[in-house]
Amino acid sequence: MTKFGFGAAVAAGLLVGGLSVGSAQAADLGGNCCADLEERIAELEATTVRKGNRKVSLTISGWVAEQVMYWDDGTESNVYVTGLGTTLSSHFKLTGAAQITPGWSAGYVIHVEAGTEDPLTSLDQDHDDGGSGVRVHQSYWFLKSETLGKLSVGKMSQASDNAAILVDGSGSLVPANWLNITGDGLNQVNPLGFCHTIGDGIGGDCNGVTLNVVRYDTPVFGGFSFSASWGEDDMWDVAGRYAGEFNGIKL
Repeated sequence: MTKFGFGAAVAAGLLVGGLSVGSAQAADLGGNCCADLEERIAELEATTVRKGNRKVSLTISGWVAEQVMYWDDGTESNVYVTGLGTTLSSHFKLTGAAQITPGWSAGYVIHVEAGTEDPLTSLDQDHDDGGSGVRVHQSYWFLKSETLGKLSVGKMSQASDNAAILVDGSGSLVPANWLNITGDGLNQVNPLGFCHTIGDGIGGDCNGVTLNVVRYDTPVFGGFSFSASWGEDDMWDVAGRYAGEFNGIKL
């Protein structure tokens, strides 16, 4: 698997930085201009693709993800170049936040995916292209308190999604972290075990589908945090997570 998202983000950050540095240099010709300019460059490098002021901010993030997949069914073999499917596909995300009062903020998230063909389901011996498209994966607003937690409303991931992934101390993201018994979409056996609903595979990185829900996340207390969500057709779930360190070992 090959990912190129980080390079794109760095390039965009340098572009924003270059434009901003020019303005700073024009305004600071007198005094200790060099020191001020170096400090400004350091600030821009630290924020990458982020724009705003002390009360309002907009952050752009995302990645580009493509992979080379080889298969062999005993009779025929081939190599496909494809995306990673929804949730891990190439995407960009806009996150805006505004401070209301000290300790309180509100914001929104818009997550747009491109090329959402899923090699686990849409490709087989007769189809090497699952199609492509652009769709809104998440779109929701939130209200956050440093002491009371975060309330979110809209189309988003449910509370128990990625329960085993988000607290992974290795810092890695594994695209193939669940088993598809159908053989990655190839024609072998009946489609048993495919994670396509909210009830299957939710502990892995298989989100099923994002839903229109109301979600609440508590603040972190001693490394513990809890989440709950409720949505369409009386779907509900709860989750608890822990992340901490004991004798230098991350848990």
